[in-house]
Amino acid sequence: NGANTDLFKPMDKEEVKEGLNLDRSIHYVCFVGNLAPWQGVEYLIMAAPLILKEVPNTRFLIIGYGVMKEKLVEMVKELNLDNNFIFTGAVDYELVPKYINASDSCVAPFVKERNEKLGFSSLKIFEYMACAKPIITTKIPCLMDFLEDNKHVLFVEPNNFNDLSNAIIKILKDNELASNLSKNAFELSKEYSWNATAKKVAKV
Repeated sequence: NGANTDLFKPMDKEEVKEGLNLDRSIHYVCFVGNLAPWQGVEYLIMAAPLILKEVPNTRFLIIGYGVMKEKLVEMVKELNLDNNFIFTGAVDYELVPKYINASDSCVAPFVKERNEKLGFSSLKIFEYMACAKPIITTKIPCLMDFLEDNKHVLFVEPNNFNDLSNAIIKILKDNELASNLSKNAFELSKEYSWNATAKKVAKV
């Protein structure tokens, strides 16, 4: 896998917020992907009340569709978080980098069981990196093979909403940390563009 770096690239946050009709005074935390059981979006929902206690002007963007959507929407309602979550459903591919760029951090809270057993190559991680966003993801071996904790991403324990909330709060409150993670992730993303990936495959 790789990222389309012609499409997924850093953009002006305020401009894309305006274009997407998002409030410019709000912090946005973004998840992009198939709403499937192995993605761990339910842990982001469980983490939200703890995040909102510390950073009240936060909203959560859930970009994508899948079999878990109805269950996730129901969880949000049960926690009285309707005003804090935006479920966009499926969106045009060209809009995805705009939602990423409108965000203050991007998450990939993969669950442990399936992902640790089967492994995966996470397209969303490469796309977050290419947009120069601070990323929070879980300690899954295939991600830890090429990402460094506190340099490219913040790693959290899988299936742990407390750990996830602490990491998101940390990024939203610490501008220097967020900036360093963004810069390092963007530099690393150049090794995972489709062009770079194609060259690696051709070499093999």
